[in-house]
Amino acid sequence: EVLATATISKVVVPKGEQMRMQLKHALQDLVLFSDVHPEDLAAIVDAFTSEHCAAGTTIMKQGEAGDRFYIVMSGVCDVYVEDGGSM
Repeated sequence: EVLATATISKVVVPKGEQMRMQLKHALQDLVLFSDVHPEDLAAIVDAFTSEHCAAGTTIMKQGEAGDRFYIVMSGVCDVYVEDGGSM
């Protein structure tokens, strides 16, 4: 039996304690992260970066490869789903 292995370097992006707590609580409220061990959740929070988007900015498009996980900390986003060629 062959197992795939990977070496992963821990990424720590500096952020204030308030932002760390906001991210932690936002993630804990998601089913995807509800059973993640607290130490692992802290490592996930460490890797988050902040991104500010101007009004009207397209954050992602349907069908594109997903290489990021977004949490909207303030403001509003509209989500459009293409259905059979129309939006």
